[in-house]
Amino acid sequence: MEKLIKANLDCLPNVPIHIIISYLRTSEVLGSLCLVSRYFFKLLAGSKPALVSCILDVIGTTPESKKRVNELSPDALKFLLARGLPLLWKKCYELPFYGYAADKGCDQNEYFFSFHEIFIKRKTQSELYSSKSSAPCHIAGALAWDYLYLQDSLDKLKMAGPPLQKTYLEYKNYHTSARKTVKGVLKQHFDAGEDPSDLSLGNNIEITCFPIVCRMGIIAGFDVIRPRDYTCPVKTLMLFVSEEPLPFNDPVMERFNSAQKVEDVLNLYSSEILKEVLPEIYYTNVPILQHLMIGKYPKKPLDEAIGSKLIIFSNKCMNSTSCVRPVIWLEIAGESGYAHVNIRLPKSNLFCGNYVALKMLAPAMVMPEPEPNIDISLFRITGTLLEDGESLLPVLTKVEKPIDYLIKPNEFLEENDWEDISSGSEESEESEEP
Repeated sequence: MEKLIKANLDCLPNVPIHIIISYLRTSEVLGSLCLVSRYFFKLLAGSKPALVSCILDVIGTTPESKKRVNELSPDALKFLLARGLPLLWKKCYELPFYGYAADKGCDQNEYFFSFHEIFIKRKTQSELYSSKSSAPCHIAGALAWDYLYLQDSLDKLKMAGPPLQKTYLEYKNYHTSARKTVKGVLKQHFDAGEDPSDLSLGNNIEITCFPIVCRMGIIAGFDVIRPRDYTCPVKTLMLFVSEEPLPFNDPVMERFNSAQKVEDVLNLYSSEILKEVLPEIYYTNVPILQHLMIGKYPKKPLDEAIGSKLIIFSNKCMNSTSCVRPVIWLEIAGESGYAHVNIRLPKSNLFCGNYVALKMLAPAMVMPEPEPNIDISLFRITGTLLEDGESLLPVLTKVEKPIDYLIKPNEFLEENDWEDISSGSEESEESEEP
């Protein structure tokens, strides 16, 4: 059978094979075709357009991701497809996102409730973000060198090669001359004599950041913590991703302003007008929405005792004019304060981008308040960086053992299968001859 498949495939030039692959999911290419014929894997490995098509199917096709993936060398593409993405959770990192804007201020104009570290796992989770007014409220984040400064990792760049050393010097100059902090903005409000309890003042806070360029984040999971002993811990939230800064009034984000509960999401997708512009649902554990799901069920069912409700959206762009994509919708179980939720995206439906927006839709009301706000301790984003050249990964925080995942969706191929395919791709041509 192998020889017959090889003989038939050998008659086809690379271009038709690439065109065929472009119409298939990567899970079909690697989980079916390459398992049927190792020779097909060799053809795949020898076609850069085919490798690019498979990788973009996994991480999402946007103008920027298409550009960056096409810039990778053939060897880098083969490694990314055969090792980097399938075994991502053995080499997963906290992505260097840094919060640079919020549209509902900081509670009582206090720096303790600041938002700029919301994407960073601290040694103690005593700090948190607490908004000044009610939902929906947003926090914008960017892949930024400011993250390394907060992690005391910036000096490690001095020991790196010339490109990163140059970035280090540029950041140091920015830090001393142009950096604008949350503490500085809040001090301006204080100096202006603003009343911290006035909810109409000091809501929109924007600070500076020093964006990481020439790299792109590949998002694979999340670590969400809401605080204990606070009156309004977050209940429902969403995350959006883009290649460019996300304005909080972006039309894609505003479509979900009312999606505080599962029934609200169902109403959105039941609308004849909206359903054409809403993203597809890749996976959900919510029964009334599973008829909309385009992905497969996970191998291990979600533990119903957890009770949290999750929607993972498709990574495909909804239209050609906007690269803003919703990633997840999450309703955290329980009305009491503390909760810790870990989410792992399906490896066949990752996301990429350098900017994110966290949209908090509703609080869990522990105690009735005349003016509710929203409290959250952490929204860590994990994954890896798409980069060609000197790697920044050794400077980042490695996530050694992701624990207690809320959901473990199907991986498009098991690790031992990758070993099988990789070993097959390295066999000599002579060993396959009769």
